[in-house]
Amino acid sequence: MRARQSLAVCALAWPLAADAGIGDDHRFGLGVALGDPTAITGKWYLGGGSALEAQIGDGNLETQFGDGLYLHTVYLWHPSVLAEANNVTVPWHIGVGGALWEGGWCSVYSDFCTGGDLALAVRAPIGIDVNLGDPRFQFFGDLALSVLVVPDIDLGLGLQIGVRYYF
Repeated sequence: MRARQSLAVCALAWPLAADAGIGDDHRFGLGVALGDPTAITGKWYLGGGSALEAQIGDGNLETQFGDGLYLHTVYLWHPSVLAEANNVTVPWHIGVGGALWEGGWCSVYSDFCTGGDLALAVRAPIGIDVNLGDPRFQFFGDLALSVLVVPDIDLGLGLQIGVRYYF
């Protein structure tokens, strides 16, 4: 009888223990992202494998994103964990959101550049996170498709790597 009760308690507590750490006990992370674009990044886990990511940075017209202020917010979903060992968890994520920046847009696949005060795009990233339990650092990499809707219609790709610390 005692063995069954112990097994039942372990079975009920296992999902809670598996989710402890980044995303559960420590829902908010702040850090830096390097690449397209380079930015300060924040991520807030909402529960159920979902999160909101926001970034603010400085665009670079040579690589696509204007030459002024860059902002984006995306909803991320973490469908599964690719690997887990000792103190490291590697989930993958996919998402959708919006990006806004000033200073125009340069196409990645042609020499076409457009000027303008404001640019707006739909952003769809896919990537992986490498979560460390202690210390609570998250390393990440994203490949993001951008569908420009203002001032013109165009496509772009952005690649970022970065790190966040979770509080």
